[in-house]
Amino acid sequence: SLSYLSVGALMAVREVIIPVEAHSIALPGVAAVVREVGRLQSTLNPLLRNPLIVACRVNRTLHARKVLEDLDRTYGWRLARAKIRESIRLAEAEAARLPITAFAPESGACDDYRLLAGELVERGEVEEISRRIGPVESEDASAVFAKLALNGCNGEKVRRAVWHRTQWHRVGRASRLPRRASCPPD
Repeated sequence: SLSYLSVGALMAVREVIIPVEAHSIALPGVAAVVREVGRLQSTLNPLLRNPLIVACRVNRTLHARKVLEDLDRTYGWRLARAKIRESIRLAEAEAARLPITAFAPESGACDDYRLLAGELVERGEVEEISRRIGPVESEDASAVFAKLALNGCNGEKVRRAVWHRTQWHRVGRASRLPRRASCPPD
């Protein structure tokens, strides 16, 4: 089962994106999170949507292909078509404290994240999105994630923005995100 902190976070959101390393050791963890989301949907958070599972650190090994086949067979439509490839550029971008879109905009990893953001839009997870940041029409985490990712925010800034959204909502300082989604300050 998940920790109280994880369950509390799942009670406060409507959407969940589960990143999964393309390694067999990660499969039981995905199963636990999906099971917990199902339990919360039926009891504490009926507005929680089915999770989107994103395969990360995908390489060209036979093992990774087998894990992807297992994920596809087990989770089907919940598995994102976009896969995030293993790339040293992601580690270098994080070390430089730059988003991948600024550090290596032509890299395969940057293309992978853009494909993922596009898939969120295509799946209807995001109501409206453009390359330029526009008004935030939805409080859903995927809308914030996709808009910030396309605008060049790195994962830490996206996490912080979503965290701030949940804190604002929890303490009642604001019922919505600011009208324009932008990267939070470092």
